[in-house]
Amino acid sequence: MRSQVDRARVKRWRELLDSERDAAALYSRLAEAETDERRAIFQELAGIERRHAAHWEGELRAAGATIPAPGRPSMRTRLLGLAARRFSTAAVLPLVEQTERRDACRFVAPEH
Repeated sequence: MRSQVDRARVKRWRELLDSERDAAALYSRLAEAETDERRAIFQELAGIERRHAAHWEGELRAAGATIPAPGRPSMRTRLLGLAARRFSTAAVLPLVEQTERRDACRFVAPEH
């Protein structure tokens, strides 16, 4: 039973890692579409998401699990980045906020 719990925990940590990596990619793409202060804000948000990803990598490492290589950003992230460059970050921010709220509900109270 313990190995099932451990497998479930590792699976959850991998999902969290993927989510954080994708969020970092999204904020990096939004930063590329901006200038000045707004660019700096999105770069800072990307950095925060990278630190969150590093946390989950550490949890996986401590559990003796393999750390998956970063994959390609999700289709949603790629499309939002494209829309931000084409139109504006203001046009995509409501969708970004919606994603953040969804992820916050999905990943409430991470287990350690």
